[in-house]
Amino acid sequence: MKVETVTILGGGNGAFAHAADLAVRGFRVNLCEAPEFAQSIEGAKNTGGIHLKIVGTTGLESGFGKLNLVTTDIGAALEGAQAVLIVVPAFGQRRFAELAAPYLKSDQLVMLSPGNFGGSLDFKRALQECGSSAEPLLCETECMIYSGFKSKPDEVEVSGYKKGHLVAAFPGKRTAEALDVIHQFYPQVKGGGSILETGLRNVNFVMHPPIVVLNAGRLEATHGKFLFYHEGVTDRVGAAVEKVEEERLKIAANLV
Repeated sequence: MKVETVTILGGGNGAFAHAADLAVRGFRVNLCEAPEFAQSIEGAKNTGGIHLKIVGTTGLESGFGKLNLVTTDIGAALEGAQAVLIVVPAFGQRRFAELAAPYLKSDQLVMLSPGNFGGSLDFKRALQECGSSAEPLLCETECMIYSGFKSKPDEVEVSGYKKGHLVAAFPGKRTAEALDVIHQFYPQVKGGGSILETGLRNVNFVMHPPIVVLNAGRLEATHGKFLFYHEGVTDRVGAAVEKVEEERLKIAANLV
């Protein structure tokens, strides 16, 4: 399957980075956000694209990524797309599964970027619960390929681009098939053994929950206006993160 059109579902930092970079590189890109978050894509809609600002030595090029479509109409966004990249926090993945269920087709690739440990399982179940008979090529990454943030309503600043991270399909026997498609726009990714491997390799669930829980008071008092890692990870918070990491490694070792 030749990839010409890529649809990005989401409207946050990661979605903007994916959409801008792929558009700058010449792909036809659709950007779609859930209707309740329409404001997050207004800047890109008004401009007709996203300005990509590269900071550091990522190997990527800055430029203006002209988008084919910016919309909250998921049916229109999915029409004609060979690859569908879902770039939202874990809690938003099921929402997009429900929105996409009437329109997804079996000849499309759907990639969760990232899978966030169990994302593919929940996405598949959501499609079934919505009555969809489609069997898209479902896969997930171990982490998000970009590091960056939206610096303006129509601009994203990217300071990192990860190479060599893993992608696994669900079911795992389709991973090679997924890579044939993904390598057309992310040639550096590698195949993982299963979504258990990609899930356990994502350190976000090891780091973020303990830091958030143990800084709950500070989050409320400052409305999140503090340096999450630099100020939020004291010696004792770091020790708690290490204990969660020890558990992750034990689980992974027992699955080898």
